[in-house]
Amino acid sequence: MKTLSCIRRIRAASLWALGLWLGGWGVATGDDIDPVLLGEYDTSGEALSVAVSGNYAYVAGGAAGLQVIDVSDPARPQQVGSSGPGQAMELAVLGRYAYVVDGSAGLWAVDVSDPANPQVVSAYDTGGVAVGVAASNNYVYVAVMGWHDGTNSHNPGLLVVDVSVPAHPRRMGGCDVPSASGLAVSGDYAYVARPGAGLRVIDISDPGNPRQVGACTYESAGAYSGCDIAVSGHYAYVTDAGELWYDGSGLIVIDISNPTNPRQVGRYDTNLFLWSAYAVAVSGHHAFVAASDGLVDGLCVLDISVPAQPRRVGYLAGYTGNLAVAGGRAYVATGSAGLAVIDISRLANPQTVGHWHAEVSYSWCLYYVEGLTVVGNYAYTRTRFDCMEQPSSGGVSVFDVSDPANPVRVGGTSFFDEQISDLAVSGQYAYTVSVASSSGYRLRVVNVANPATPEAVGFCNLSVAASGVAVSGQHAYVANRGAGLEVVDVSAPAAPHRVGGYDTSGEALGVAVSGTFAYVADGTNGLQVIDVSNPVNPQWVGGCDTSGSAVRVLVAGRYAFVADGPAGLQVIDISDPARPQRVGGYDTRGNAVEVAVSGGYAYVADGPGRLQVLDISDPTHPRWVASENSAFDYASGVAVSQGKVFMAAYPNYPGAFDSDLLILEMFPFFKSISREGENVRPSWHNFNPARLQRATRLTNPDWLELPGYEGTNTAALPIGAGPEFFRLVRP
Repeated sequence: MKTLSCIRRIRAASLWALGLWLGGWGVATGDDIDPVLLGEYDTSGEALSVAVSGNYAYVAGGAAGLQVIDVSDPARPQQVGSSGPGQAMELAVLGRYAYVVDGSAGLWAVDVSDPANPQVVSAYDTGGVAVGVAASNNYVYVAVMGWHDGTNSHNPGLLVVDVSVPAHPRRMGGCDVPSASGLAVSGDYAYVARPGAGLRVIDISDPGNPRQVGACTYESAGAYSGCDIAVSGHYAYVTDAGELWYDGSGLIVIDISNPTNPRQVGRYDTNLFLWSAYAVAVSGHHAFVAASDGLVDGLCVLDISVPAQPRRVGYLAGYTGNLAVAGGRAYVATGSAGLAVIDISRLANPQTVGHWHAEVSYSWCLYYVEGLTVVGNYAYTRTRFDCMEQPSSGGVSVFDVSDPANPVRVGGTSFFDEQISDLAVSGQYAYTVSVASSSGYRLRVVNVANPATPEAVGFCNLSVAASGVAVSGQHAYVANRGAGLEVVDVSAPAAPHRVGGYDTSGEALGVAVSGTFAYVADGTNGLQVIDVSNPVNPQWVGGCDTSGSAVRVLVAGRYAFVADGPAGLQVIDISDPARPQRVGGYDTRGNAVEVAVSGGYAYVADGPGRLQVLDISDPTHPRWVASENSAFDYASGVAVSQGKVFMAAYPNYPGAFDSDLLILEMFPFFKSISREGENVRPSWHNFNPARLQRATRLTNPDWLELPGYEGTNTAALPIGAGPEFFRLVRP
């Protein structure tokens, strides 16, 4: 049994308090989380580093010096004060002071007791280029890069400064660590990461005589490994930044339980989605890694509950830089873009429950799962296999998904030099539309009666490169781009043949059939309705212009749901086929390429926006309720079956050698609560059946089930005399 959501209700005169969160208290180990941007502040300089204390974020702003940002309202961060130095690179906060390293200018102590009026109280010459800083007790530890004076090389490494009197800092000791960069302090040890040279462990129990006691030269292909380091418990987490995607950059995990013998125990390659990992912060069972490839930035969330096997459980595109984590939020110094505040406390919904990973054994090849349909216990996908200097090969793969946690590819067939644009399944046959440089444009019929051995049994040549296909009865309806709608008789699977068509005025990209009407997603021409009661002579009956470019269409009841490219989802009332009317829509912010509908919700494959889940219980006002945040950066197809969401996804970056089929599950969660007389009415999103339970305490809780609410999405509950807690659990 898994807790899905929990609320608390308290009666106190006329005052009502409500706490609403997902997954019980906090983030549970093993769950995906969904980072969400809360707010941004464009600092006046180059935000290079950030530290957080209380309601304030302290930003090292390069030439703009130290900037103090009030983050008590994370949606509206506001600068309240600033101070020198003039080239603030990194900082640490200890008590009422911020300690800022300023490159060749050394270390500055800034009194921030009055955030609106920070004052520099001292400056200390570190004797080199100060690049990193940490503070503990009455000491500040500075990572100082070496320099050459024209005659001799100087490698001061780690410097220990006594700041018990911040106005008069004094040097206590130092330790020669060439090319010191990343720095963290925990207990009696300082951990110094050296670019390309590994980790050094320094015993600082005697501040006047710090000494190296251990070292680890870790496995690294990155050119700039050791940019940043975080320490939590018995482990150090070191970023490994490469120059190119094949450098193998990422996060390195080092066991430091024995400081004299640190050893690498795990790593995570961020080049699976971004080339270089630059900064890391750790909170609980999660590591937050800021990464970039020079064009795309991102914050990657890793589950490190098993340190030897970090795994990605969340991602937010667009933000990278030095970061700090505090109070369920990540604060990212994003350079010229300033400070970003990100909520990292939310459980992702949907959660990935299973996936299939394409193992590609050939170099410089790409394997894509591009679209899918699900029938019973099988998922049918269209796939594409690209290899350098070879024509693309398309095909149909069949997956047994009876155990959603372990989908298994049981069969498939491929067609050399063909790219499949769409796939439909009806009965024991799959129908594909494809284009090939050698054989032209085709509708293929594939016998899938035996899922282990799909077999092509017939084909029909098409006039142009088709984009979509739907099957109803004995006919296949093909969205044939510039040629409009074509109707193919498939009553004899071995000999399909064209019997009719209608040239729409746009670019026919997708098609759905309901009753005697075909609904064509006609590109910039919107939705077109074609009467196909006579397949030999289809007739146009109506149309509706959408605001984007109609790519796919699905019909449910009196509505057509259109994946409208950059315009997101459009809802069209088709109760009168001759006068279809747009009644609602939602801009998904990505590029809507596919849509599925189930139980009052629309699931939109949003291209780079991944999966977006919308509440369409009121079709005139679709509302966003959730988004998928998996390890993949592009959603190309979606289907819903038996309470599960199936998504075809592939990475949107160079050098990717894999593509996956994901199986997701939506968990019910509370969405609102209201008072009705002497009752309280909670409501929840009920994607799958859930049971409502009540307790009077959370210490040794006495959860009791409230019968009669499974399968519903609201309840009227009498107000009790004391505190009460409610939760949703799945059977």
